[in-house]
Amino acid sequence: MRVVIEFQAIRMIKKSKLGYSLIFQCGKITGHRVNFTLARCIDDRSIGVFLTIRWKYPLKRCLYRQSPLKILSLNNIDIQMPATKMIVIRHGETTWNLDGKYQGHADSPLTKRGLAQAHAVGKRMKKLPFDVLYSSDLTRAHRTAQCIATETARDIVLDLRLRERNLGIFQGMCREEFIVKYPEIYAQYQADLLHYVIPQGESIQQCYQRCIGCFEEIAQHHAGQTVVAVTHGGILANLLKHTFQIPLESPRNFHVWNASLNIFSYDRGQWSLERWGDCCHEEKFEHEGGADF
Repeated sequence: MRVVIEFQAIRMIKKSKLGYSLIFQCGKITGHRVNFTLARCIDDRSIGVFLTIRWKYPLKRCLYRQSPLKILSLNNIDIQMPATKMIVIRHGETTWNLDGKYQGHADSPLTKRGLAQAHAVGKRMKKLPFDVLYSSDLTRAHRTAQCIATETARDIVLDLRLRERNLGIFQGMCREEFIVKYPEIYAQYQADLLHYVIPQGESIQQCYQRCIGCFEEIAQHHAGQTVVAVTHGGILANLLKHTFQIPLESPRNFHVWNASLNIFSYDRGQWSLERWGDCCHEEKFEHEGGADF
């Protein structure tokens, strides 16, 4: 982490045998190893910041390298965190993907091909260095992550926020089925795609907030590292739309391949896409796809 602080007035008190103290009125501090705490005053009109900077060289006449600082007035604080690389992988093909059924929080097993895809992506990840492995806890994603864990000797961190969107009463059915079975509910859903909460499920907006919050928390926690996250088609679509600021309710004009590598970078609160739909580890398979949910 690199911290750059601009200030108008700063008081530095340095303990030493001489009782030495310095007062700076303006300037700029840059440090790579900085501990700091922000404390906002009750009246909400000023901020006090206390820092400990480990200087590369001791200050003149100072016997201690660590200098407690109190910033009295700030112009700008720029906290520069190293970028995080996020390799997001969709689970292998499932039986419901082939049937065109919406899965949501329900589950169906990986097909023979889906298991082969999971093993292929595991062997691919063995050649790509990364620091930590996250996964949705749903079986289709977890089983895919297990193949990666086996090849790379990594532990799996399960996070429920990486689950697919909860489609409630629509789960386990094709679109044509729930249009016939729940025509009124489907009409309400179509009238407000973004905010309508499917009975026993969640809205597009709720799912988006859940998964994007999860990705950003992981990226910030593992700043400067490479993270692998095994998840679902709808979750990957949300991250792509978030990255390019595509309206959530807009039709999806891209595909999310099973067992594909999709590489994002997170830097200073901004997402960028480096690679999408990389399936070169399974070139022998035809990419037929299936229902993304």
